[in-house]
Amino acid sequence: MIDKDLLVASMEPITEVDRGFWEGTRVGELRLHASPTGKLYFPQTSADADTLETDFHWQKVSGRGTLWSWIVMHQKYLKAYAGAVPYVVGRIELEEGPMIISRLVGRTDDLVCDMPVEVVFERLDDERTLPVFRAVR
Repeated sequence: MIDKDLLVASMEPITEVDRGFWEGTRVGELRLHASPTGKLYFPQTSADADTLETDFHWQKVSGRGTLWSWIVMHQKYLKAYAGAVPYVVGRIELEEGPMIISRLVGRTDDLVCDMPVEVVFERLDDERTLPVFRAVR
């Protein structure tokens, strides 16, 4: 089991830069930083890599993707996750293009590359809800 209080205590404070992401997860939406040209970024960035534009907005995305790779964590890498080992962390390619690294939940004993996954949300406290992913079977 994850120690939610310890996890929240170890996180950086929410800022104006990432507030839109956390506001989205709190209401069950995965939001990515979108540049004026429509390019999506995760994590958020301060300037578009191609145009150097800085006028970003938050865009809701589908929360669907494919499992690109994964690892089973057996070490107590983060204190907040010590009670959860072993747990699975995956690299997911979202339908919209960006990659995201997240914990995989649910049944993880038969994962394969390119398996479809979808976001689900785990509430940590009143301000933070984590996006995690589960396989779609």
